[in-house]
Amino acid sequence: MSLDTVTFDFWNTLFSDGGTAFEVLSARRCSLLLGALEDSGLKPSESEVQQAYRAGFSRYLEAWQQGIHYGAAEQTAFVFELFQVRPAAELLTDTVRAVEEAGVDLPIQPTAGAREIVALLSGLDFKLGVVSDTGLTPGRILREFLAREGMLDFFVSLTFSDETGFTKPDPRMFRRTLAPLGSLPQRAAHVGDRPGTDIAGALAVGMYAIRYAAVEDHPEPPLAHAVITQLRELPAALAEVTCTSRLTGLPASRSEGGQCPP
Repeated sequence: MSLDTVTFDFWNTLFSDGGTAFEVLSARRCSLLLGALEDSGLKPSESEVQQAYRAGFSRYLEAWQQGIHYGAAEQTAFVFELFQVRPAAELLTDTVRAVEEAGVDLPIQPTAGAREIVALLSGLDFKLGVVSDTGLTPGRILREFLAREGMLDFFVSLTFSDETGFTKPDPRMFRRTLAPLGSLPQRAAHVGDRPGTDIAGALAVGMYAIRYAAVEDHPEPPLAHAVITQLRELPAALAEVTCTSRLTGLPASRSEGGQCPP
């Protein structure tokens, strides 16, 4: 059966921060939280706020591993709670939004070939979607990154964990993306970098799974149907995993968990 749908992970698949954003964002967000605590009448030190922020990040990792979304609202509330502060509603709302938007101006860029391959697939009448976990940067900001690069209009369905409350590999993340597209899982492929979330989630709903290993290589199980190290390899990988010749002429992928018979 030929494919008619491709979904993508966002971070380290469609976009990357070049490995520089985490420390900058953490510093900015700590500064914002420090200012909010001072507005609440406290005088914590920078190191105390940084320690609280790191504790919150540990909470984020625990929640993510349990399939629960943990974002800017949860992080901000956690820090206030540690300092035993009950902020005014307006201050809390403003702080959460500032934490969410702290990275809007950072050089978050499409990965190599992302813009071109998305346009190519769209031109070949593939239905396209995004399935992404989000941290403290929510889906509305990720949509801005896509729009800024002229890529948003290619995607009909976008699913972000801050908008669902749960994370990959929960099958609902993938089903919610496919539903507006009118796509069957057996006619859809998902492209992402993490086996435990992208590959496991796609396989769980019956999609083809293609691991993108250019930005970060995670070779652990579960195995994908194919592995690519450049997005320009994707059309050939899509043709390969479905044993069709609809898409040809680009470098072949490495088969991992499935391949066409000889």
